[in-house]
Amino acid sequence: EELDGPQELAPGCEWWACYADWIRFKAGEILAAYNFFFEHIGLRKGWRTAPFQREEVQAPFQAAAEVVTVVRARLDEQKGDGVVLRQLEGSAMNFLW
Repeated sequence: EELDGPQELAPGCEWWACYADWIRFKAGEILAAYNFFFEHIGLRKGWRTAPFQREEVQAPFQAAAEVVTVVRARLDEQKGDGVVLRQLEGSAMNFLW
C-alpha cells in the first residue's frame, strides 16, 4: 500500500510523530536500497570485498534511512508542487566504497 506524504498537521502534533507509519514505510524502501549495495556484481562474484559486513551496518542504515525520509519530505514540502526525480538510495553506492 502506497502511503501519501505529509499533508497537514493535527493540532499539537510534531511533524514526525504524526507521520510515523509513513516514515517507517518510506525508510524501509530506502533501507532496502541501501542494502542493495551487497548485491553489487563485484561482491557477488568475489572480485571485491565490502569494507564491512551487512549485519554490522543495519542500525546505521536504518537511522540514515529515517533521517533521509524526513529531510526529503521537508525539502519537497518547501519546494511545493512539481516533479522530483531522485535515486532512492541517493549516492550510497558511491559513498559506501
